[in-house]
Amino acid sequence: MSLKAFHIIVILISAIFSFGFGAWCLRFYLANTTVIYLLGSLFSIAAGAGLIYYIFLFLRKTKDLRIP
Repeated sequence: MSLKAFHIIVILISAIFSFGFGAWCLRFYLANTTVIYLLGSLFSIAAGAGLIYYIFLFLRKTKDLRIP
């Protein structure tokens, strides 16, 4: 497995965990209405979206460099 593929897989797993944690926090917020769970959910979902955006930027950059 190339370093590029490993990097993409690790970032995708991180994004999945981030979205999962955001969903978990949102579920607890709906049950308890504690603001910290809402903030955790929003920040986690934003981090997951940022990681997905980063993957697209990384793929575009490595395409120009022709890294396998």
